[in-house]
Amino acid sequence: MRIIGGVLLDSPVLNIEGYHAFIDTVISFFIVFTIFIVRSSLSEKFPYGLYKLEDLTAIILSLIILFTLFTSIDEIFHKPPAPNIVVLIIQSMTIPLLVLSVLSKYKAANILHSPSLRADAAHMFVDVIETSSVTLGLFLFLMTHYGIIYTVSLIIALIGLLLAAYEAAHDSVLAILDLPKDKDFLKNLRIYLEKLIRGKAELVDLKARWAGPIVFVEILLRSHPLSTLESIGRLTRCIEENVRKKFEDVKYIVVMVEPTIRKYLKIVVPLEKPDPLSPVSEHFGKAPYFLVVEAKQEHIVSKQIISINDIVSRDLMSREKTGIPMSLLRGAEIAENMHKLGVTDIIVKNIGEIAYSLLLRHKIVVWKATDGSAIENVERLVKGYLEVMDQPTHEASWKKNL
Repeated sequence: MRIIGGVLLDSPVLNIEGYHAFIDTVISFFIVFTIFIVRSSLSEKFPYGLYKLEDLTAIILSLIILFTLFTSIDEIFHKPPAPNIVVLIIQSMTIPLLVLSVLSKYKAANILHSPSLRADAAHMFVDVIETSSVTLGLFLFLMTHYGIIYTVSLIIALIGLLLAAYEAAHDSVLAILDLPKDKDFLKNLRIYLEKLIRGKAELVDLKARWAGPIVFVEILLRSHPLSTLESIGRLTRCIEENVRKKFEDVKYIVVMVEPTIRKYLKIVVPLEKPDPLSPVSEHFGKAPYFLVVEAKQEHIVSKQIISINDIVSRDLMSREKTGIPMSLLRGAEIAENMHKLGVTDIIVKNIGEIAYSLLLRHKIVVWKATDGSAIENVERLVKGYLEVMDQPTHEASWKKNL
């Protein structure tokens, strides 16, 4: 309508508006065509699909819009034609069609969960405002016969082309450069993830990359030292399922988990003699002394030796009346009191099942001692050379006393 009217009536405004509408139609066609391609079996043949094809298409079309803009600028300096009511009528008749197009695209975008169609609908909404402004300018020109008003209408039409080029290319350029299209998306996703993994892991890093209508998400977590591969697997599956439900544009999720590198450790080592250079005691519950070491940033900052009397209560002997051997009670009470002392790690050669279970219950990591002195074992732990003890060395010791 605009192009035919512009040619027949020799109206630069209608010509420019017609080119604008034609380019918008081409953009919409390519967006729909690209959505069809990226969701077809052809796209599935590639590891990351053909989603960026949509971004490339949008950038090319934005260049076409800019070309139309620059070829139309010289019309501003021409003498305006006589006011024509037919031009005003043609321009006015396109407004309801534009509004219908906006509503249709928003509806399609919601059905297909397509951010590209949603962006196209937003761009078309800008066109409605721009077309209404040009129509008002033509009406005022018809009523007043002031040429300056017609020139202003022409400038508004050119600005509409410029906005169309910007809207078509902005998000696509960001996607090509792997820059965030929506900073609120990353912020909201981070808040959601921190609530989802609270108490289970620590969120270290979060990245998102946009490609056409979809989002790739990369998540880096730091697990607790006692986390098993199974618990980590369950957590990552929970993250993937919930993020996809909450954020419909997310297509691919990569969850990486790194081991915990704690900044502060409070380490206890059982000793036979009150000397950090003595070997590690053979038995956790029977050790008369304990070396307590604090480490920060992989450096030992303090160490002290405490006696078993500082850990075990005085009335422990009286509990033997229950028929439970004192060795079992002693190991259990030591394990409980380690938690009260704020201990994070223990290095042992041997440990019973009850004490071991109580330490794990309080999330105290149990490490296997190696040859060498107690302080040497602490230094190996701080540097990451010791191995976690995944089971007690005396699993059935309690059965012997039944």
